[in-house]
Amino acid sequence: MSRNSTNEPLVIVPARGGSKGVPRKNLLPSPGGLTLAARALHIGRYVSQYVVLSTDDQEIRLQGELLGHLVVKQTTHDRQLAVNVWKEAWEKAENYWNLTFKRSLYLEPTSPCRTRDDLLACLEMLEAGASAVATVSQVPKQYNPNRQLVMENGVLKGWTKEAIINQPRQNFEWTYHRNGICYAARRRQVMNGKMVEGAMAHLIDRDVVNIDTPKDVERMWEICPDE
Repeated sequence: MSRNSTNEPLVIVPARGGSKGVPRKNLLPSPGGLTLAARALHIGRYVSQYVVLSTDDQEIRLQGELLGHLVVKQTTHDRQLAVNVWKEAWEKAENYWNLTFKRSLYLEPTSPCRTRDDLLACLEMLEAGASAVATVSQVPKQYNPNRQLVMENGVLKGWTKEAIINQPRQNFEWTYHRNGICYAARRRQVMNGKMVEGAMAHLIDRDVVNIDTPKDVERMWEICPDE
């Protein structure tokens, strides 16, 4: 039986139970009182009625169900590529609602400083023709890859073949890193196993944090708005 398709975006929030750097971090409280997982689900509601929690954890599952969201079982392991998690949840959501979603947002709970405007900007870029969008932050020039060093038997050498160790940092081009605020993509992109290949960049020019360490948790309370 054929399915109807919809232009309304599918919002997917991946939230595993395990974490090495900060134990159970997806259940940590955030500014405003919601857990990180619930915060991502909540902001997803600003842009779509179709919001899905993908998890392998019973406690996180119960939280998603209590908030009224569709919860799907995440069967991929912790070293699995994020695009496979996205694809799995996308397909399960389509089976549940019997709809084909033309586009989707992927919101990592551990990047809690996102705003509704961030999500809308990524959706607008898809509408304008992008096949995928990833939010990025600018990397300070002192951390440019060509300035990084490795040690071999205690001897320093450039991390890349192009390393220019003694050049002033002002001479280097700006580089960027993905900050996890938002990924957006058309269906074909994700179903073909692609997440950021060929993606357009949406620059976030304010201070944000991606939680991997206890210090990142402290930083979240300093800079993230109440939700």
